[in-house]
Amino acid sequence: MLRLGKRLRKLRIEKGYSQEYLAHELNMSQGNYCKLESDNHLPSGVTLTKLAQLYEMKEHDLLAYEHQNINKSELLSDSIPNINSQELKIITLELLASKDRIIELQAIRIQNLENQLYDLRMKKSKTFQMD
Repeated sequence: MLRLGKRLRKLRIEKGYSQEYLAHELNMSQGNYCKLESDNHLPSGVTLTKLAQLYEMKEHDLLAYEHQNINKSELLSDSIPNINSQELKIITLELLASKDRIIELQAIRIQNLENQLYDLRMKKSKTFQMD
């Protein structure tokens, strides 16, 4: 079983991507991307989503390391070598926090769009009243 960084390196090589290319696509420095591959840094939820898109897979499959069809009970068991429950908890908590932040930002974006729509409707209404 591979750690996430080694999995990212393996996928990058299989796709023929350079670290520089991926860093650019993920809007980060090559040094920061290198930290992902060396397991010195965990990706944010946004970064994980972008990586999954680049590798044409789902986020949970990317995190499932070698097993594309791993189920939840396998992830939660202590029988998985090379990953301890603390690491899994950290990854899970970071993903949840990132996804919560994405949801918050999307809610703000929706509210801004609704405000813009309201303003446009008001302008349109005033235009018709003037005619």
